[in-house]
Order: sequence, then structure tokens, then C-alpha cells
Amino acid sequence: MDYDWNGTRTRRLTRLKVSVCFAITSAAAWGIWHLMI
Repeated sequence: MDYDWNGTRTRRLTRLKVSVCFAITSAAAWGIWHLMI
């Protein structure tokens, strides 16, 4: 039970980190793209 719960929690945190990193990367790319134009 504990192992499954930890696994689920870890997966959720990883997905959250990926979403945050993707949002920051896309925002930075968008800003750079507009600065170059």
C-alpha cells in the first residue's frame, strides 16, 4: 500500500515538474522569438 501510494505521488510530482518546465521553456522561447523579430 505504501509503495503504491509513494509511486503514485512520485509520478504526480514528476508530471507537475514536467508541466512547469515545459511552460517555462515555451514562455522563454516565445519571448526570445518576439525579441528577435
